[in-house]
Amino acid sequence: MLFLLGKDRKTEHYTHFCMPLEPVFTRDCGSGVHFMDEPINGLDPEGIKELRQLVQRLHEEGKTILLSSHILGELSKIATHYGIIKDGELMEQITRSELEEKCQDYFQVEVADVRRALPVIQEAFSQVHAEVFDARTIRIYGLSDAAEMNQKLAENQVPVYASGFHHMDLEEYFLERMGQ
Repeated sequence: MLFLLGKDRKTEHYTHFCMPLEPVFTRDCGSGVHFMDEPINGLDPEGIKELRQLVQRLHEEGKTILLSSHILGELSKIATHYGIIKDGELMEQITRSELEEKCQDYFQVEVADVRRALPVIQEAFSQVHAEVFDARTIRIYGLSDAAEMNQKLAENQVPVYASGFHHMDLEEYFLERMGQ
């Protein structure tokens, strides 16, 4: 069962989960704000779906749900705002739309020498944004033709070790912010 303690201090039962492990509790923080700590842990897929629906329904009722979880893939399905905490300090607060903007699709190419590859990319593909990620990796935003990119690099004797399209999700963004 999921219990919410209302302002009138009465407990409201919202749903029944398929796995009767520890109950998931929320704490009423006042003014329609509720806190859930790791509510997804131990739930089966049906229970997770029910919890998602509950959070959505509460949000539609004007309630704010502060949800603490390490299951980032699940958070990305229901959260509208994110707070990233490291060592007890808030590192970043970001909205869903800001996160989506930062997590754009990109084409990643691993080359022998980014100093040789970058000018080739910039000259041949002026409409894209190329960003050096590390000594061997370039991320290219706005590219539509990967085959042409690889061909241009090969024509200019820039060895390509790996390449492919990629989409950064919440988990990858979080790990990158944590320096991992």
